[in-house]
Amino acid sequence: MWRVGWFSSCSRVVVAFSVGSHRRSSSERRIDVPSSLSPSTEPLTRAVTGWLNNEHKKSGSVFAVHRKDQEQLDKMQRYMEDVSEPTQDSGNAPLRGLFPFTFSEQVRRDVARHVRGREMSGNYFRTSLLCNTGTTGTGKTTLLQQTTVEAVRMLGQMVDEHVEAAVHVGSTLQETKREGDAEQHRRRPLGFFVTFNSPAADINCEEYYLTAATFPVLTAIALRVVYSVVVEPSIDYCAFAANMTKYFSLESDQTSFHCIVDALRAAWKWEGPMFVAIDELQKLLKNLSVQQLHNGLSNVCNGLLDHSKDLMVTPRVPHKVFSHYLAVSVYTAADAMDFSRISGRPLIVQLDRLFPNNTETAST
Repeated sequence: MWRVGWFSSCSRVVVAFSVGSHRRSSSERRIDVPSSLSPSTEPLTRAVTGWLNNEHKKSGSVFAVHRKDQEQLDKMQRYMEDVSEPTQDSGNAPLRGLFPFTFSEQVRRDVARHVRGREMSGNYFRTSLLCNTGTTGTGKTTLLQQTTVEAVRMLGQMVDEHVEAAVHVGSTLQETKREGDAEQHRRRPLGFFVTFNSPAADINCEEYYLTAATFPVLTAIALRVVYSVVVEPSIDYCAFAANMTKYFSLESDQTSFHCIVDALRAAWKWEGPMFVAIDELQKLLKNLSVQQLHNGLSNVCNGLLDHSKDLMVTPRVPHKVFSHYLAVSVYTAADAMDFSRISGRPLIVQLDRLFPNNTETAST
């Protein structure tokens, strides 16, 4: 049995939408957008869907806004796919700073605890947050990128196990394979590397446009997720954020996040899990108090982990596939431990080093 539950306020319907002429001539099109929308969410979903349908979208399964981040993710993914047991002397390894990238088995174990094991603990029995620590130059960003690629690879294996166990056996092997391939594509996992330290998606855009009593950090993440899947967007990120923020309620952060992501799902006819890796979140929340910073990170964990839905539950498959998975980088281990203590959120902490073979793991 498969359960699909991301449409918190939306199910799909075909509606008419008029596309502007910023890059192409105006025309009347019919597009898929989530329906059953409240008056406050319908304009946002239509705006995001219309923009996506008027842009050229990337291929692949891992995405980033900044070109260098995208190139690094692509190289890392090719390297990890081409070498079943990656080694330092592969010859095609991407760089980690000035050093060749080396595969870390510890990263695989940490990702498995969060993705395959869905580790939960603590007084409130919450899903553990996967995070790494390190200051500029220690390699925490590259480690987070490797975590993203490894998580998508592992989620792909998990999805395949569910599809193979549940796919209808047709009258021929060809029919069975065709049905399985279509289901695997529809349920494929996607990874999004979201950084708040990139000139391609300036944090000043959020500081200017997203003015609310409680900063809508999930909305800021969702906007970068959608912007990251487009090849050479026709407008810069600040203009995109300004256009989108006209349509959502700043007081409904989780609703706005889900409607933005639902628009992406509808445009791609994609029903698989998403892995979100957030780098430099503290830069976005730099003007807030420590308590506000912890509240912002708690809101992210609550929205992406605690409210994650069961996507795939199949008899004889020992693990579920959930709608959302999350990893975050912070500057120091003390920051991570303080957050865990104040929020009650258990952590899977990767204590980063320049050389990933020395990566250690702590759990709270």
